[in-house]
Amino acid sequence: MDHIINQFIEHASLRKDFGAVLYESLPLMTTIKGVDASYANVVLQQLYSANLARTAEGLAIWLTAAQSFPDFSPPKGVWNHHDPFNSKERAAVAKILRDNSDTGTADTSQPSKASGTSQSMPSFAWTPVLRELYKRYLSSGKTSEFDKFWTEAVDSTQACMTIHHIR
Repeated sequence: MDHIINQFIEHASLRKDFGAVLYESLPLMTTIKGVDASYANVVLQQLYSANLARTAEGLAIWLTAAQSFPDFSPPKGVWNHHDPFNSKERAAVAKILRDNSDTGTADTSQPSKASGTSQSMPSFAWTPVLRELYKRYLSSGKTSEFDKFWTEAVDSTQACMTIHHIR
């Protein structure tokens, strides 16, 4: 796994692929005897050290680690109150998912996508994001958190795209 993490950090052009492998490996790791939350902690700490925890892939890995390992202890300082859906983080998470840009990456040799650039295929990070929002809805019975996030991440983008086409 160290090799995959290193490839994820070093190769921006393959980041989505290696991020997907890390994301998909976390639930599988819970089935291996002797693997505990320390595995997820190490993965997230390495992403945080490389300034990649606040990427679409880092977000997906974070959410999956928290779901897969109940005693997961994430690095401090990534998300406000260790919650990417905290009201203070909503705009940042929406931007990360909307653009899926390389902001905050250590590799500056790859040109980053412009803000608001439409992606032909949404990031795999949408799956754990929507799963977490649905889980929160089931536990609270309120749709307000989902509604606020959807408005920020999707509806506002659609409105901007419509205005841009009108010009």
